[in-house]
Parts: sequence; C-alpha cells; structure tokens
Amino acid sequence: MIDSHGDMETLIKDKFLFSNEKIQGFLDTNPVQRTLREQVEELKLKIQDLENLNRLAQDRIAETDKGASDN
Repeated sequence: MIDSHGDMETLIKDKFLFSNEKIQGFLDTNPVQRTLREQVEELKLKIQDLENLNRLAQDRIAETDKGASDN
C-alpha cells in the first residue's frame, strides 16, 4: 500500500502539477485554452465581488432588522 501511495504521488507530480513555465508554454500554443482560462479568472473575480456585495447587503439588512426590533 505504501508503494502504491508513492507511485500515485509521483504520477500526480508528473502529470498534474505543472511548473509555471510549462503552463505558460501550454497557453502560448493553445489560444483557446488561454481564452477559457481568462474567462474563468474574470468570472472568479466577479463572483468574489458579488459575494462581498451580498455580505455587505446582508449586514445592512441585519442592522435594519435590529433597529426595527429595538423600536
């Protein structure tokens, strides 16, 4: 079992964990992948912004509800 774990770790390092140079080379030779990656990054930032706005709105609602219950 330990040998299998070591083999799996090596496989993951060799096949799935790419260096920055290898990732950049892949992006340079595959423009579709670059476009998709950029779109995912943009969407990720938009999601973070929306989550922050939602958190602020929820906080304001909670403050409003608290103020209304005090009266």
